[in-house]
Amino acid sequence: MTATVTNTEGMLALVMNAKGRNRSAYEDRVHSAIDPDGIHVLSFQMLHGDFELRTLWLVKIRETETPVEIWLDVDIDMLDKCCTEIEVDA
Repeated sequence: MTATVTNTEGMLALVMNAKGRNRSAYEDRVHSAIDPDGIHVLSFQMLHGDFELRTLWLVKIRETETPVEIWLDVDIDMLDKCCTEIEVDA
């Protein structure tokens, strides 16, 4: 089984890409709270319009083991650029 993930640099790029869209996040809040060494997991995605994906992320926050959920509408090519697939145990 695989999971789609990104590192913190990729997550911040996705947050910036979502700016001004229906599903976006406050960039400054994410930047100050996100774990700089975190791995962030794509939980859900669906095509939204002709050129973007609506995504739900489990984002690793500093000093906690419990991730937060962030919805982002992002360009399809940006998601491909920022993410990778990893093998996980089922």
